[in-house]
Amino acid sequence: MESSSGYSAEGIDHSTSDTWEPIMMTTGSLRMDLIKYQDGTYDTGKELAAYGVQCIKYRITLLKTSIHDCSSWEVVELRSAQIPTEWANRFDFMKVFELIFTLNMEVEKQKKVRSTLRLEKNHLLPVELKDTIRFRFKDSSVIIA
Repeated sequence: MESSSGYSAEGIDHSTSDTWEPIMMTTGSLRMDLIKYQDGTYDTGKELAAYGVQCIKYRITLLKTSIHDCSSWEVVELRSAQIPTEWANRFDFMKVFELIFTLNMEVEKQKKVRSTLRLEKNHLLPVELKDTIRFRFKDSSVIIA
């Protein structure tokens, strides 16, 4: 979670630099998961994701980072919402709740992906060497164990 300064003082340069922080944190987290599950299949590994929440002023944003290919990441904004601070804008909380619900659904998907990867890495599901994360990333600098 990346939080930025309050309502009165927020420069665009500061906001831009704060955007890199959740991207760096989520790619780092995803990299560690890929190293942990190197003997799982690449196809299952492509379903792995890391999530970041960024708050700048009155806006909250949910980011998802996943593997694009063996040499790059994919960072997508899943949801964004304006946090209402006045009673008259209370219905704007629906977007905030939608963001929270989206994150919850994504976390449930990740539990299943990680469960499958655990089975694959422990050879409880059949995995061909050429199909492993380790094999597919052998010439990539994305993960270095």
